[in-house]
Amino acid sequence: MFSSIPDWHCIEVEVFGPQFENGNQFTVKTVRENPAPKGAVTGSATFMSFLASITKAQGKGCGIHLC
Repeated sequence: MFSSIPDWHCIEVEVFGPQFENGNQFTVKTVRENPAPKGAVTGSATFMSFLASITKAQGKGCGIHLC
């Protein structure tokens, strides 16, 4: 998959909405692949992206904000 870079963190998140009577259901799936050293908690790009998201969500009130 990533033969040129040996160490990666791969984060997959899948979210499901309520299921309707007819069986239809809203889903969202996101995959983030980030190079990171072995044993690291996160890669530097992931940390900076997360920090930017928190900063942009500041002051938007209660709830989940995707920034």
